[in-house]
Amino acid sequence: MQLRIVIALIISTVGLCAAPAEVRVWETNLVIPTYLAAPPSDVPRFYDGRTYQGAKATFYPYPIQDVLTDIKTNKSYKVLYLENDYVQISVIPELGGRIWSATDKVNGYDFFYRQHVVKPALIGMLGAWISGGVEWNVPHHHRASSFMMVDNTITTNADGSATIWVGEAELRQRMKWLVGLTLYPDRNYLELSCKVINRTPFAWPMLFWINPAVHANTNYQVLFPPGTEWTAQHAKPEFASWPLARQIYGGIDYTRGVDISWWKNHDTPKSFFAWNYEDDWFGGYDHGRKAGVIHWADHHVAPGKKFFEWGNGPQGEMWTKILTDDDGPYLELMAGAWSDNQPDYSWIQPGTTREWKHWWYPVRDLGGVKSATRDAAVNLEVTNHAAKIAVNTTKEFKGANVRLALRSSGRESAPSSQSRLTSAANVIKAHIFGSGPIINSALKAQEILAERYGISADVWSATSYKLLRTDAIRCQRWNMLHPTEPPKKSYVETLLAKEQGVFVAVSDNIRTVPDQIAPWVPGGLFTLGTDGFGRSDTRTRLRRFFAVDAESTVIGTLYALAEKNLIGREVVAQAIKDLGVDPEKIQPQLV
Repeated sequence: MQLRIVIALIISTVGLCAAPAEVRVWETNLVIPTYLAAPPSDVPRFYDGRTYQGAKATFYPYPIQDVLTDIKTNKSYKVLYLENDYVQISVIPELGGRIWSATDKVNGYDFFYRQHVVKPALIGMLGAWISGGVEWNVPHHHRASSFMMVDNTITTNADGSATIWVGEAELRQRMKWLVGLTLYPDRNYLELSCKVINRTPFAWPMLFWINPAVHANTNYQVLFPPGTEWTAQHAKPEFASWPLARQIYGGIDYTRGVDISWWKNHDTPKSFFAWNYEDDWFGGYDHGRKAGVIHWADHHVAPGKKFFEWGNGPQGEMWTKILTDDDGPYLELMAGAWSDNQPDYSWIQPGTTREWKHWWYPVRDLGGVKSATRDAAVNLEVTNHAAKIAVNTTKEFKGANVRLALRSSGRESAPSSQSRLTSAANVIKAHIFGSGPIINSALKAQEILAERYGISADVWSATSYKLLRTDAIRCQRWNMLHPTEPPKKSYVETLLAKEQGVFVAVSDNIRTVPDQIAPWVPGGLFTLGTDGFGRSDTRTRLRRFFAVDAESTVIGTLYALAEKNLIGREVVAQAIKDLGVDPEKIQPQLV
């Protein structure tokens, strides 16, 4: 029998327009229901001792907007629009130059949080602050002017693109910042050109975090690159493993194992910064809407990847009511330049200009993302022996091919619809239990399985089969005597509940030792042990005699897979030849 690899390929490009039209850019007025803030006091305020995310929260010469009202009225705002065949973007200069909306025209999905009301709360450095869209945090988090008018202009470019520029001269440090939002005729990404200019004779601290909000619900998942293993708290005093946290973090006990990538798994406000200095992308995906957003930037300049949410508990419900009327909860996907944490300031020297770029684009029908560039986002899921590849591109690539490349021992091959096991990397799963010194033999078997047969095997260290059995029997007895209560699960059952594949135990003891836990291993346990009689001058030869060495463990694992009809038996037969195992040698029990 041969392993059949099924490849389901989903490709979605930005469109098949023969000649994309030029980008349209215009200015208009939009009436938005608005809760009014009271006029600021004429009396200047300088500093009241407040610390704001590691910064000294000085006010002057800005006026304070810390008196809010319940007065709701329809207010007209100047709005700048960018639009091509694929996305539409709107910006409101009066609200700090914030992106107000960003819509994927293909499916109507708002890939940034779209507010339908202006409802300030006392969150910003000067007080009034609103949620939604995209905020520019420079040179501080929730900067002083995030609820004020900024300078703005629109330009059209020779290549058919168009740009909205927003920015200001910051009044306290006298530095200038600019963000240029550009759409191209043939792309669905939004390019952000960022500049910070120190026009003064002094060195100043600065940070620059782009702060997009996205609509959050129980189907929303944050996407950090697969290489991300840890996340950090503000200022890095504590860490949580990613995506499955098993630590106490932010006062919350995750030690039971919690997938912190999902919005639904947090009931209190939390921030997580990706501990990742190698990847250029991150994003978020709504599995219900089958749509999301991806950010890409050069990680050497813009390494920051963060998400924040209010949580779905009482505090989150409270802040949702405070910040919007009907648009629901949100989650922030922040991208930081020149720093990877908050408050993590860098110094910009006198007369210095810093320039860099970010790209954001919507994705759809991917089911998640495993890798992304400015040109494409890709997902790969392997379930039930089927590999599903989904690809989105940010422009049309004529004649492009999508190929699933499988690597083994440094070589690359392409699978066919009737592929042999050696081309089936990561499709078949195995688990090898070992204890004591034989764990090294199990690790060697793991390496052989991966390199020669393309099988991913996890090696588990079983320190005491007897204690595992005792725990399982205890749970079994409790369940027997409490038949109407929810059944308890043993540690073995809990640990292996979500694991797939075959389970093999290899031991320097007789087989009945690991067999003690066999009844509680899903799908059963195939064991290799030293049953019988024998002796040798070295442990290596003794293990080969009893068929518990690395090569025999590989054969045992392949046999267990064949017994489950996951591979062909001819694969096992060939492995016996390739690994030099004598199938006709006498059984140790008969010596």
